Amino acid sequence: MLDFENYVLTFFQCRKRTSWKKSIQKFQLNLSQEILSIIEKVKYNKKITMKPIEFLINERGKERKIRSIPIQERIVVKNFCNNVISPLILPSLIFHNSACVKRKGTLFAKEELKKHLRKYYFKNGNKGHVLTVDFSKFFANINHEIVFNKLRKVLTNEKLFNLAKQIIDSSGDVGVCLGSELSQLIATWFPSELDHFIKEVLKIKFYGRYMDDLYLIHNDKEYLNYCLKEIKRICEKLKITINENKTQFHKTEIGFIFLKCNFRISESGKIIVKSCKKNILRLKRKLKKFKKFLDEGKINYHDVRNTYESWKGHLKASNSYKVKNNMLIYYIKLFELNAYIDKFL
Repeated sequence: MLDFENYVLTFFQCRKRTSWKKSIQKFQLNLSQEILSIIEKVKYNKKITMKPIEFLINERGKERKIRSIPIQERIVVKNFCNNVISPLILPSLIFHNSACVKRKGTLFAKEELKKHLRKYYFKNGNKGHVLTVDFSKFFANINHEIVFNKLRKVLTNEKLFNLAKQIIDSSGDVGVCLGSELSQLIATWFPSELDHFIKEVLKIKFYGRYMDDLYLIHNDKEYLNYCLKEIKRICEKLKITINENKTQFHKTEIGFIFLKCNFRISESGKIIVKSCKKNILRLKRKLKKFKKFLDEGKINYHDVRNTYESWKGHLKASNSYKVKNNMLIYYIKLFELNAYIDKFL
């Protein structure tokens, strides 16, 4: 945390895709001086958190608090995550905890779920039960006291512990804000006790979690009912609220939703993955709005294309050939010349 070269490398990582910003350019003009100033603050346990830009975004009817932190603080947080927090907490995570881990992500989580369903079919056939659990306002309700008690066990250096405490407390008295790398890591690691309990005590072989969404696959619904009671007990201990509306039991032959995709096992054992209808309708509405903004000059075509390509990436793990083709026709019809250029060049 006091190595000059580490901070230089971290700055160039933070600068990616943001080098056009005035604050980044100003920082780079006095790079050595700025980094030495940061190192001094860290060394003598001074305040490194600065006034952030905070704003709310409305995502599918949910309000999410986003915290954009200045480059000076971002460099410290990233360096702290890369060289202290990640090496300490990531080895303790279960293999099927897929969020915020290098070489993992949503595609990895979906592929592993497909593997779980195949293994389940070879052992039990296509008849079975799935329990899906969702945490309510997960980021906003993370309890700082519990986080600090957990960190105390792995972070024995007092200065580094105080640095972590300072960064987490800058989000408020309760919860962590989206936008900070440390917040993402803490949210991934915080329910790790629950992951180990499900795998090692409840002996659920086919289990996975992506941040606040998790699934358990078993042939006995009564046992899954018992598992749910135990999950609620652990969550109560961690002060995590379970979303009762989204916590449901499903049949493997009918299907269930995980990470915006519908998974089911056919009679022949084929794992069928379809994109949710809500997700398709949501993209169509978004593209209509983008078309209006594009005509008014509020956005450029590059932003529209990135949204569309991102959606296509989301379908990689699914059987959605017709959906992709129908959406491509809709996209070309909506954006005409720009879309044709994209398709053929």
